[in-house]
Amino acid sequence: MAGNRDRRYITKDYENTPLFLVYKKDNNKLSSDGPYTNFKKAHSLMCLFLSQGICSWVVSYNERKI
Repeated sequence: MAGNRDRRYITKDYENTPLFLVYKKDNNKLSSDGPYTNFKKAHSLMCLFLSQGICSWVVSYNERKI
């Protein structure tokens, strides 16, 4: 496993909260930022990456249908 990784793990603190991860693929390397509980913040980051020509997308977790 590669060293020097700053990983975050989802805990029970977020079990009822929608979460958003921003994935990006740059120079054939896949990475993610987050988790974010605010979609607008995640969307803004994705748009920033896209404006720089970096392939990116938002993935949502813990969303429930009403």
